[in-house]
This record gives sequence, C-alpha cells and structure tokens, in this order.
Amino acid sequence: MTLRDILRKHECAATIMFGEMEPAERDEMMAKFRRGEVKVFITTNMLARGIDVPEVEFVINYDVPVLHGKSGHKSGDPETYLHRIGRAGRFGAKGIAITLLDRPEDQEYFDEIVDHYSMKNKVSVLKSPEHLAEVYK
Repeated sequence: MTLRDILRKHECAATIMFGEMEPAERDEMMAKFRRGEVKVFITTNMLARGIDVPEVEFVINYDVPVLHGKSGHKSGDPETYLHRIGRAGRFGAKGIAITLLDRPEDQEYFDEIVDHYSMKNKVSVLKSPEHLAEVYK
C-alpha cells in the first residue's frame, strides 16, 4: 500500500510539491495548505526553509538529511534537519517531528544530528500509534 493509498483510505486531503513543478502550480499548492484546504503537505527539501505557516503540528521526515562531502564522505546534516523540523510547533504552538529510519546508515546520520544539538533527552522511539498520542499530549 502506498502513502497515497493510505491517505485516501483515511480521507486525508493531501498535496505534493517538488522542484520540477511550475512556479504557479507550486504557489497554488502552498496557498491550499495555508488556507487549510489541504492538511497533509508532502515535499522535498525545497521547503526546508522559507515556509512560514503557524499551524503546522507535525513534520514527518521521510528521510534523514545528509551532507555529501567532497571526498564521498556522508554525514547527518544538522542545519537542514533543524530547518525541516522548525516548521512544527512555531510561535509557541505544540509540535512534533518524526523522522523515519529504515537503514543502518539512517540511524548513524540521525545520531550525528542528535549529538550535534544535544537532543538525546528530546528524542524517543515510537513504539505504536498509541505511543505517539501519549507523546503528543
């Protein structure tokens, strides 16, 4: 089952934005999100910066942002991560950021970011949807 199928099953109004879209089309998708017509906004790093929407409660990182060094070395990208999760809980509102980890290197990159910001006490592994409800209280 794809993400699109899951969202449709739960009647969740969603939209997507990516770099190859025409600027007018991207503007329309953003306007729908700001007006609340769309509750789920799926995008790439292109919106990690520059979006100012106060009612964002959840940010889900489909992947861990990674820095690609000149020598081929990869590491977690703390700055991009901070900008991504900074979309949630703005202006004193409550917010939560979830980062999906499905490969060993994802955990390594994420741990580097957590260490960079000394966030160990702010990060927890979600065990179930019910656990998310507990964390978000």
